[in-house]
Amino acid sequence: MRCDCCPACCAAHAQGQCPQDAPVYNAPIALYSGITLTFLHYIDMDLATLPALPADALALHFCLTGRAGFALPEGGTRYLGDGEALLCLGGERTLTLPNACYDGLLLCLSGDALPEPLARTPVTLDALKQKFFADAPLCLLPESEALRTLLCSFFDLPAALLPAAYQLKAQEALLRLYQQPAPQRAALPQYPAAQTEVIRRVHDQLTQNLQRRVTIEELSHQFLMNPSTLKAVFKDVYGDSIAAHIREHRMERAAELLRGTELGMGQIAQQIGYESASKFSAEFRKHFGLLPSEYRKMHK
Repeated sequence: MRCDCCPACCAAHAQGQCPQDAPVYNAPIALYSGITLTFLHYIDMDLATLPALPADALALHFCLTGRAGFALPEGGTRYLGDGEALLCLGGERTLTLPNACYDGLLLCLSGDALPEPLARTPVTLDALKQKFFADAPLCLLPESEALRTLLCSFFDLPAALLPAAYQLKAQEALLRLYQQPAPQRAALPQYPAAQTEVIRRVHDQLTQNLQRRVTIEELSHQFLMNPSTLKAVFKDVYGDSIAAHIREHRMERAAELLRGTELGMGQIAQQIGYESASKFSAEFRKHFGLLPSEYRKMHK
């Protein structure tokens, strides 16, 4: 089980040594006047309501793992996946979680009373808004290894350095944001909401019937959607091809059965859609780096 503390003190918490006043997930940490940091952690959820932000705020979202959908004003959804960042304006916002989980951070800036030494730079709330929101209230940031590395580092800080490390990194993040190239316009949704809903039904059917092997053509016929469109919309929503996504679910289910039951390899293979124990074992080893029998022995 994951603990409820910020990533910086997960290890200490696991040993019963979590520092007092450690920040919790999904609760804003005040770094400066007008600058807050929130670690977001949602699991086993289809929808997540974010902490309410001031209406004039600018919010930087970074996805560490998982996937989250941000509704676009013109309709449709912009999905944020592993290692991606986007900017949006403040207010109340609900995320859709197609994979039922999400880990990320939210850095919020409101007001122009910035701390030193940031106050001596051209970085202001208005300057960032003019750059990133010229024609839309939400934009996906261009890929930047430097920014991605910086935002990932928030999740791996020693508790003894907090909150100073958060404060310094927040200032650096705003500086790097100011230096980002011209943003990509948040693409208009390629697919109607009705198609997205069909894809969710496809996903539910596949994950609830892992023992069955269904072709794209069969799904296309059943759900009345062109095969190419079906594959494209599925990848947009879930971030992976249908085959890769369902393989992940099969392996997770296999691991559960190995840990929690005494079923034989042939029985487990049958329950997750493999025609033989040998094919299941080969796929399991490719995924986990262990044979199923080794995995079971390790978890006994």
